[in-house]
Order: sequence, then C-alpha cells, then structure tokens
Amino acid sequence: MAYRIIGENALCGTVTVGGSKNAVLPILFASVLVGEPVTLYGVPDIIDVRKTLSLLSQMGADVKREGGMLTVCCQSLSPPDPCAEEIAALRASSYLLGAGLSRFGEISMAYPGGCNFGVRPLDIHRGALCALGAEWQEDERGISVSKTHLKGCEICLSYASVGATVNALLAALSAEGETVLRGFADGQNCNMRFCPFH
Repeated sequence: MAYRIIGENALCGTVTVGGSKNAVLPILFASVLVGEPVTLYGVPDIIDVRKTLSLLSQMGADVKREGGMLTVCCQSLSPPDPCAEEIAALRASSYLLGAGLSRFGEISMAYPGGCNFGVRPLDIHRGALCALGAEWQEDERGISVSKTHLKGCEICLSYASVGATVNALLAALSAEGETVLRGFADGQNCNMRFCPFH
C-alpha cells in the first residue's frame, strides 16, 4: 500500500494503532477457560469487541477496561442465554462452541450472526468437534453441542477456516490424549500436534 500526499504542508502528529480484532476476539473467548484474570493491551474499541464483552459480562465475567487495557476474569461463569442478542449479532460468538464445550461440557446457542458477505457454514466446525467426540444438534432455534468424553484424535480441516481452527483448539483442550490438527488456518500448509495438560 502506498500514500501519495499532494500539498505544501508537512504531515505531523501521533497515531495510536489498535490491536487486531481477529486476534483479540479468539483470545477473549479463550479466556472462558481461564480461572484467573486475563489482561490484554492495545484492545481496539470496536463494536465486535463491545458485543463480546457484553456477552461475557452477561455470563458472569468481571470486565474492566481502561483505555486500550482490558482485564477479563471468567472465574464465576455460567453458560450463556441461548437467545442472547450478542450471539445472533456476532460472528465470533461461534467460538463459544469450543470454549463452552470445554468449560461447561455442553453449550446451546442461537446461530452466530455478524457480517453477511456470503455463505459461511459451520460444517467444518461441526466436523472438528464431532471428531473429538462431541454431539452436535441443530434446529431452527440454533445449535446444541455436548460431550460425554472427548478424546484426542486427528482432525483434517477441508479448508483453512480460522473459526474452525479456534474451535478445534478450544475443544481439544479438554480432550483426553493427543490431538493432531491438519490444514489449520495459519497461512502455511503444516500440521499442529498438541497434548493438553489437565
């Protein structure tokens, strides 16, 4: 990208660059699994972040924000209201599928909403969670995912979906044994192997 400046006045001043929305949102939903406060810096003050924080607050999270610094504590958390307005208005609410499965053992929620720029199915998310042993049910109201016993396995994503990668990682954190994730979203063609500590 290049900028061409036409004019006689020199540019001067200070610009504060906010953090990446696509980095902040998965971290906020991953904080669901952490029992201690999580502090983030450079958090952008944008609608998706506000909706995520509102949703986490409704679930019982303690949220404190000072400028670009944000602290979230999810120690006393309850499953979300399946019909919470933020779920239907936020694409990143899909991360609650993996996070909720690991934290609560089950999760029911409306279909994730957010920007509508084409078909954005959840079939890859479903395939990843079911491969770990989750039970997935859908109807006109939304999605319900539950587990009896998640077990590490090999998950091959049919394409590099960021959301499915996040959900697979969050759900695999509560699975027994090693999980191998292939074709995940990182911009490269490689594999990830991990075994969570319990």
